[in-house]
Amino acid sequence: MTGRKSKLIICFNNYLKHKLQKLNIWHLDFDFWVCLKNMFTFHKKLNENEILKWGILGGAAESLYIFLVALFFDILENFFIQAPSGPINFFTFFLLFFVVSAVISVIIIFGRPGYLFFNKKLKEGMLTLVTTLITLLVIFLLVFSLMITL
Repeated sequence: MTGRKSKLIICFNNYLKHKLQKLNIWHLDFDFWVCLKNMFTFHKKLNENEILKWGILGGAAESLYIFLVALFFDILENFFIQAPSGPINFFTFFLLFFVVSAVISVIIIFGRPGYLFFNKKLKEGMLTLVTTLITLLVIFLLVFSLMITL
């Protein structure tokens, strides 16, 4: 039985080696486990368009989320003519909503850059984060200028 297992492992190793050589991940002098490690640490360089796309998408998604939260509070204000009784109810709702909103905003803004940082693509992650923040700043300036002119 062990002979069959070792032949199966060698066959699988050769098959995987053949497939991974096409992807330029396999190095000829390494074994299967080193190849497996290289698969997860393989760094494919992202192009500038993809980085800009994710940055602009993150800024636009955060702006949309802020707009939806403002719309929610406007609808909530029109729905409740009087605030819920007691300050504890209001503060509890506000703090819970604030914490959940902060978590959602962190995921939107830092999700893709964090993913890139953990995959050792520091330059791409930083560029994505800067693009997201610049997009947020541009949208803020556009909304602010529209508010001033109206």
